[in-house]
Amino acid sequence: MEKTDEDPNLPSKIIWVEILPRLPRKKLMQFRCVSKSWKALLSANPGFWRIHRNFHPHNTGYLLFKAHSGSAFGSGSDVTRKHYLLLVKAGQDRNTPSYVTDLMPLPFQIIKTPYANSLVLGRSGWINDPIYIYNPFAQDSVIVPNPTFEYEQLSIGFSPRTNEYKVVATLRVPGYVATLRVEGLVGFKIFTLGQCSWRDMVVDWYDLSFVHPPSSDFWNSTVCVHGVLHWLAPSDEVIFALDIGDERFRIIPVPSHIRSSKKIIEVDGCLCIVCETGKVWILKDYIHQVWVAETIEFPRRIFRLPQCASDTGELVFGVSKDNYLQLYDRKSKSSRQSEIIFPKMFSDLGLRLDYSDDRCDDCIVPLQ
Repeated sequence: MEKTDEDPNLPSKIIWVEILPRLPRKKLMQFRCVSKSWKALLSANPGFWRIHRNFHPHNTGYLLFKAHSGSAFGSGSDVTRKHYLLLVKAGQDRNTPSYVTDLMPLPFQIIKTPYANSLVLGRSGWINDPIYIYNPFAQDSVIVPNPTFEYEQLSIGFSPRTNEYKVVATLRVPGYVATLRVEGLVGFKIFTLGQCSWRDMVVDWYDLSFVHPPSSDFWNSTVCVHGVLHWLAPSDEVIFALDIGDERFRIIPVPSHIRSSKKIIEVDGCLCIVCETGKVWILKDYIHQVWVAETIEFPRRIFRLPQCASDTGELVFGVSKDNYLQLYDRKSKSSRQSEIIFPKMFSDLGLRLDYSDDRCDDCIVPLQ
């Protein structure tokens, strides 16, 4: 046979730009074992995943749930319950069920799952337990350096401007404000993903034109929108906003006539306040702080505020005991249910959903 000088292999550019991005994410995760270069491409190359999303524009709008299986106690005092993160693809109409697409085992029960740009922060209620950052799409996790300080709350945020993920810890510190001594002011420490230690963040509360700095029981509801972490003050009728990129605070006033219990979520890419009175306030103009009000009707037998919004703009109230997703369509002003379907391999685990959720988009983020 006559030899040719032509390389029989396809050019790497064609493989990485034209072929691999067309494959499903789960299949690509298996290819990380092919070689170091493939692992680097599929684990730590954001440009590749931007191309992948162009080929798979429907891979958005997953809902994140915690779940557990097994009994609380086995023989003696051994804990046999196992814990998981679940991703659910919400049905688009009344006739379409919602499907569980991914399952990620957890090392222990996590009490909260703050979320930012496909990464989930998880911790247990025990001080000495590790803190994890999870990517449920990549089935990957990394341990955050254990804080050597006592903290009140942990949050995670992402800055698209600086392409940084940061974990923010609020902690109680003594201090003075003007001539009034205030015990238990809030201080902050920050951990940047990819670094090895926590560092202090200095906040000058005088620069915020705010009379009373927040106390340690201030931080109750958190959401990251536009690269900014937002905390809702239950009593002071303001939202504290921390820019993840430049680490500076600002204050966003809440409409003065909101007095009921409330929660902040993200709706259609905007910061939103939902109230138990059936009002939704959406910050349509973030720069000029223009709020627009909508009226909603809570689904029957629902006694909780919406937990998040789906990619279609529907409000998600949670999951019923028989595993039905409770949704509210803001356009038609009607509520609906969507049955959550487990694949056979998952249903055999006997999973029970915990009733906390958030919305996340399909994205592979390098954790190392």
